Amino acid sequence: KVTVAEINGEKVQFVGDYGFDINAVLNEVQKLDTVLTEYYGPEILSNIRRKAYGTDLNQNSSKMGIEYMARNVVRQLLDGGNFVIGMIGSSVAAAHDNCHYDGYDMQTQRLLSPIWKAAGSDLEFRNAGEGGSCGDSHRDQVYCIEHMVGSDIDLLTYSWTYFESRERGYKEHEKVLRWALMMDKAPATVLFGVGHGTKGDSHPCYSDKNNQKLFEVYGAQFGFQALCLHGELYQIPGYPGKNWGRVGDGLHNITRYGDQDPTLNAERKKSLGVVWRNWHPGPLGFQMASDSFAYLHISALRHALKIVAAKSKELNRAPSFSDFAQFNEPIKLSSLPSPVFIDNVE
Repeated sequence: KVTVAEINGEKVQFVGDYGFDINAVLNEVQKLDTVLTEYYGPEILSNIRRKAYGTDLNQNSSKMGIEYMARNVVRQLLDGGNFVIGMIGSSVAAAHDNCHYDGYDMQTQRLLSPIWKAAGSDLEFRNAGEGGSCGDSHRDQVYCIEHMVGSDIDLLTYSWTYFESRERGYKEHEKVLRWALMMDKAPATVLFGVGHGTKGDSHPCYSDKNNQKLFEVYGAQFGFQALCLHGELYQIPGYPGKNWGRVGDGLHNITRYGDQDPTLNAERKKSLGVVWRNWHPGPLGFQMASDSFAYLHISALRHALKIVAAKSKELNRAPSFSDFAQFNEPIKLSSLPSPVFIDNVE
């Protein structure tokens, strides 16, 4: 059996039976891509992708990082398991001052779930976000990933922006990404920052020299990346800045899912248009962050399918994950780059 599919304008052949409809998966990917393009417009999306991630997504290093993220997408497509995202962080991660339904985790899960359901599985988002009043912080939580989100996650998200202050958390970032890489599936780490960026910034996302050094060392090889909400919002020409309780980001006055629900009352509609509750994002702010992560994920998914197609041609059958020797080799401390800012045993 041979299935022909189109990925990024290229005709690709898949040999064998995969237990799901490859074109159905790609149709869901394209559907989401189209929704995002029509919602923000090509120019705003282009600016977000150049300026509001840790590294410009057009750079080769970013593209190579997405290739690394694709390894666990390949695993779950072929093994048939759920793709699992684990998130550690502060009250921003926990979506304080919001309904649980409107947080970053739940919006991301709803956005990407149709793609994974088309592949016969689902996307699972485990959120271990917690309020700062418990006395925990980014300085000690980095050692507790497995206890908080599990040892089997496919990707790690970290959000401790307000606790990091001017230091930008670079030492903790290096610790957490290295610990994550030595877990069962060696997940990539994606930072979710909320406080970065001012109007006119050329690069408003973890642009300090220390974090940029980490992206340089770990980005291409291990998929280390960041997305920054304030930097994303400033790519909207009419964005008014961080005004607590304000409805509208200068382009939209309600989330997409709110706009599509005719049963909502006026109070709920207004609530779904809030960008910043206070220092915590509101539903419209979380939607932009979720959309930005979704773009990273569908980019990795498209690349993963191209990897699977190439292996099927090589083997003249549908591959299993065990056929990818390069993905099955565990990452050990000795195979990681020398630490940049921390001690090798931290």
